[in-house]
Amino acid sequence: MKTRWALLWVPLLWGGAIVLSLSALAPRVFVHDENGKKLLSFPLYLGDTFRTEYIHSVQLCPVVDIYQADKRRIWLWEERTQSTNAGLPTEAPPRGRFVHFPPWYRYIGGGRAFRSFHLRVGDEHVGRNILTLPSGRVLPLFGLHPGRRLTFSVR
Repeated sequence: MKTRWALLWVPLLWGGAIVLSLSALAPRVFVHDENGKKLLSFPLYLGDTFRTEYIHSVQLCPVVDIYQADKRRIWLWEERTQSTNAGLPTEAPPRGRFVHFPPWYRYIGGGRAFRSFHLRVGDEHVGRNILTLPSGRVLPLFGLHPGRRLTFSVR
């Protein structure tokens, strides 16, 4: 009887140890306000992404930025726009590619990485910034933190 329980518990214990190890290795993204106050943090497991969305101030078109991270940097993995004017990308990034699937212009890859980056949040009339977490949870930053400058960083 003891042998049967041991056969059942050993794989469960090893599985739990592996999950805990992977959790410890996952980079964690932090979001702070302009005063350095931590507003939220979340892990990014291998293959996970998070995204920011906003309405461009001049073109008034949606822009979507998709990010990945390692323990040192946040990588801009893809940028999507519905226009190529007024400060928006117009060509593929170096070492990246450009794909046009109307209505979206997609700029994929390119290796742009940041130790941190700032996001100036608008309000319900200007910007309408949204953050989508890896879990799929959508945070309307324009309603939660209007007019704030948020800093995204990773550890």
